Amino acid sequence: MASGSLTLLRWHVAYGWRRLGWELVAVGVLLLASGLLLWQGRMLDREARTLRAQAEEQAHKPQAVLPADDPSETQRRLAAFYAQLPGNDELAAEVKRIFLMAEKNQVRLAQGEYRPVHDAAAELIRYQITLPVKGEAAMLNGFMLDALAALPSLGLEGVAFKRESPAAGEIEARFRFFLLARPQ
Repeated sequence: MASGSLTLLRWHVAYGWRRLGWELVAVGVLLLASGLLLWQGRMLDREARTLRAQAEEQAHKPQAVLPADDPSETQRRLAAFYAQLPGNDELAAEVKRIFLMAEKNQVRLAQGEYRPVHDAAAELIRYQITLPVKGEAAMLNGFMLDALAALPSLGLEGVAFKRESPAAGEIEARFRFFLLARPQ
């Protein structure tokens, strides 16, 4: 009995297809797509209203005003900052640590440029270090992150990348670091 019902259903579908054709299927697909778009539009509208309400609520909240630091506390923090900087005589060891990070990440270093800039107002020496390097993208990224994590007084001023072709795996990069040090 179930087999007869299935056969009859197939016959009706086939007959309807022959009479109405692909136009009916196209209309059905368009109706379904428009229904989905309408539903998604309502969901996005609801989310936008929620976000607007949250933004308005945040705008009307009083902003916390941070109290000014006590001058003695500021001086203590500044002294702690200067104390953690390497001394001028420790710079060779700091640069060597950068080279070790490059070696660890299998990055080839070319000869770098080093230039001290004395900042009398800040009472520190800022060494500008330009390092041309070659390696895979992941290794260059690892080198940069490891060097910055290992040396708290090291900062990144900029980086430039160059690749001979999109298929080339090796990248040439030029890292511009700065290293802060205490004058001795």
